[in-house]
Formats: sequence, structure tokens, C-alpha cells
Amino acid sequence: MKLNNKAKIILSLILVVVIFSVISLIYWDFIRDAVVMPVYYVIWLGDLLLKSIPQEVYLVILIGLCIVMGVTTVAKIRTQRLAESGERQRPIGGTRYLFWRKIYSHIDSSQFARNHFASETRRLILAILSHQEGVDVFEVERMIVNGDLPVPKTVRNLILKQEIKSPIKPQKAIEGVIDRLRNLILGEDSELDLQIDPQTDEIVSFIEQRLEITRDGN
Repeated sequence: MKLNNKAKIILSLILVVVIFSVISLIYWDFIRDAVVMPVYYVIWLGDLLLKSIPQEVYLVILIGLCIVMGVTTVAKIRTQRLAESGERQRPIGGTRYLFWRKIYSHIDSSQFARNHFASETRRLILAILSHQEGVDVFEVERMIVNGDLPVPKTVRNLILKQEIKSPIKPQKAIEGVIDRLRNLILGEDSELDLQIDPQTDEIVSFIEQRLEITRDGN
């Protein structure tokens, strides 16, 4: 007869109880002096201490604990709401946009650069829409997924799949490194000669329209 795990656990517990009981009977004097009596003394002393404290003190302590817990809970809720409100109301700064443009300028340097651009673009779009719609980024994402917030198909695919597929073959990594070294040596900070596919161009246009920025950066 094969026992299941539950039966094995029950049998193991019964075996432990039986062994402990046998050992207790054999060494009862030692267990009484070393374990039972000290525990009983601690319980007896604690009971005397608790009985010596007036009931009013217990009531005051209980009320104080309730007040502290209530104030702490309200403070946490208020802090969380203020943080969420601040996140919604925080405008999209120019520094973040310039950082995104810098990533955009190297989109064709490698597949990693393209994946990085897709990730940053997704975060930027969610932040923009969160600020403009007055809700948090999770709600914006839910609205886009459910179709409650109309956006271009390419933008919706980016939010859902977190990638931007390109029919254009990415520039080799070594070529991207050479271009960056040339710009560094010559002191140039110009953007690469981008071969932007229609999907990427539509996403970039969507961001710039939302931010009311022209292609000239004005």
C-alpha cells in the first residue's frame, strides 16, 4: 500500500509525539527542572506583572496604538496620492526630450540601439499621455490596450509589443562605432544620416505633435 504525502506527514508527526512522550517519561525529572519549571515561573511572573497594571492603562495604550496606526495609514495614503498626482502633473522636460532625440539620432547604429530607442520611446509616449490625460501611466497603457485612447496603429503596437520592427537592415556595429569616433574627433555633434522607415517616422511625428514641436526643434 502506497501512502500519499499527507499520510506520511501525519505518521511522522505521530511518531515524533510518541518518541517525545517516551523520552519525557524516562527523563521526566530533568525535563521538569530544566524546562517546565522555568517556563511556568516566567508565565506566573508575567501574570503578576499584568495584574498589577490598572485596566485604565491598558485602555490608554490600546487607544494610543489605534491612533498611531490610523495616523500612519492616513499619512501613507496621502503620500502615495501626492506622489501619483505629482507624477501626473510633472511636465515633460526639455532635457528628457533632448535625451530621447540623442537616442533617436543613433537608431540605425545597431539592433541594440534600435531596441533602446523603442524602450525609451514607449516610456516617453506613456509619460506624455499620462501628463496630458491626467491619469497615471498604468491607466494610459490600459486605455490604449482597450482602445479607449485613440492612437496610431504603430504607437499601439509599440505599447503592446515594446518593439519597432524595421524593414531596413541596421547599420553594422563597427560602422556605427567608426561614425561616432569620426564625430568625436572632428568635434561634430550632428545626427547620423538616418534611414527612417515609415513606422518610426509616424511614431516620431506623433510624439512631436503631442509636444507641439516641429522637425526643426522649435
